[in-house]
Amino acid sequence: MTKWLDRWAAYEQRKADAQLKRYRAHESAKRAGQEPLTRMDRLIGRRQRAAERAIARDRDHNDLWYQVRRHLWRGPVSGPDGVQVVISFEESGMHWLRALPPVHQWPDPHESIVVAPFFFPSLLVHLLVFRAGYSVYAKTITGPDVKAVYRLRNRIAAATYAVALAQQVQAVGLPALRQDPGAPAR
Repeated sequence: MTKWLDRWAAYEQRKADAQLKRYRAHESAKRAGQEPLTRMDRLIGRRQRAAERAIARDRDHNDLWYQVRRHLWRGPVSGPDGVQVVISFEESGMHWLRALPPVHQWPDPHESIVVAPFFFPSLLVHLLVFRAGYSVYAKTITGPDVKAVYRLRNRIAAATYAVALAQQVQAVGLPALRQDPGAPAR
């Protein structure tokens, strides 16, 4: 009985060694580009690239929000001419249409399905006409009264444009508001 178990253990060990040898040969051939990647290798590579892109995007966004805190949230920005300018950005659009109807206007599950008559038309108007966007506002506090409003599609573009506008105001002064400082990134 012992002889049979020894043979079986030796056979299993040889199988495991051969499998490990094939795996190592396959991995080295893949790294050398001599064999095509398997489906799992492609999936792992895709996930790794997506994770690297997300990390880079987060790094860019963290830098952007640092710039927003540095230039916009500390108060008015002033340039070489001494004119103070307040620059901000916020969501624009029809806020009152975005709100849900009060709870008493939702249908009671025990009654027939009837929703308040204004809800669906206002929702349709909101979806078709009033798209949400972001606006960058700039207004002088001291000096001549100058106001500027720039409308952009998303929050990142609005924050980027507001930071660029603040940097231009610091560098040039009031003329940065009187002329279009460049096409905003939409």
